[in-house]
Amino acid sequence: MRTVLVSIYIDPEFYPPTKNAIFELAKTYEKVFVLTRNLYAQEKNDYPENVELVKSGKFSTVQESEKRSIFSKILSFLGFWFRYQQLSLMNSVEVVLLYDAIPLFAFFISLKKKKIKFWYHNHDMPDIQLTRKFSIGWLSAKYEQSAMKKIDYFSLPSKDRLVYYPNWNRTEDFFYIPNYPRKNLLKSIKSDNRFDRFTIIFQGAIGPGHAIEDVIQLLPNLPEVDFILKGPVRNDYKEKINSLIQTHKVENQVKWVGLTSYTELIRLTMKCHFGIAVHQGRDEVSKTLGTASNKIYEYLASGLPVLLHDNEQFRKSLGSKPWLFYYNGDTAHLENYIKQVQINFRELSSYSFLDFEENYCFEPYFLNALKFIHA
Repeated sequence: MRTVLVSIYIDPEFYPPTKNAIFELAKTYEKVFVLTRNLYAQEKNDYPENVELVKSGKFSTVQESEKRSIFSKILSFLGFWFRYQQLSLMNSVEVVLLYDAIPLFAFFISLKKKKIKFWYHNHDMPDIQLTRKFSIGWLSAKYEQSAMKKIDYFSLPSKDRLVYYPNWNRTEDFFYIPNYPRKNLLKSIKSDNRFDRFTIIFQGAIGPGHAIEDVIQLLPNLPEVDFILKGPVRNDYKEKINSLIQTHKVENQVKWVGLTSYTELIRLTMKCHFGIAVHQGRDEVSKTLGTASNKIYEYLASGLPVLLHDNEQFRKSLGSKPWLFYYNGDTAHLENYIKQVQINFRELSSYSFLDFEENYCFEPYFLNALKFIHA
């Protein structure tokens, strides 16, 4: 039996490109094991029958996991490492796909079988300066470069990020796999018609730097517009936003939607009209989000025009598109953009969906990498 092991420390439901990869792997391999921690209560398993989710440890939310003691986090990692050992040493495993630095660290300190092909894909570059010293995240970041000397293949969602890996000189074994949605997924999701009221959506980790406050401040001038905030949010920031909502008296126009399956996320997005993908961060990950910010392309695939932060990386990646609006912090411009989309939504929506189908689908990039590995 031809088997592949996918190892990711946070559930694939929180990392849609990983989930996309799992579906494509299921077409090639007889068995796909997906090792992850138990951080997502699976409402419904929509994976193919040959995909087996292996969840390490007792269930807890991401927020609960973050609040655990260092000792508890180490025990959690050791449980994950043990299950990784068991699965990776199975004779049928041909390829191990390691998503992000912590599974790579588990690989680094494990027994290794030389006949297996090891592939490392990094969603978010680890920053040792932002992690607690001697934590699992810190150790993973510290030993990332050493671990990469032992892998066979390496891939990133942005070509611009390769410069941060100067020790990787095997360019022939590097793959560029942007965080685009799967065309097959979009075809399989049936959504109702758009909301009757014009609806703006922000989906992803809800926090500062995404123009959320700017949109809320404009809502009193746009009584026919609703705003959906979809995704996880820390309590202190949610309280701040709720206070802003009350100040501007727009309680009836703003809706919070928590974590759901990826399929439900796309189904909701398909009912909206304008997607917020502003990201004003200045860290290295934020500077290289052009093809790595999956929300941009999920909006696009759902037929939504998109609002982006106006900077060099996005203009380099996307240039000028009819469905694309660059935002420099001027709320007068933002209000004008919203009104433009209201008036021209049907035309802009057709542009965005067509561009997705022709240029921004996940499958070709991932399948090219698989062909190379199997060559």
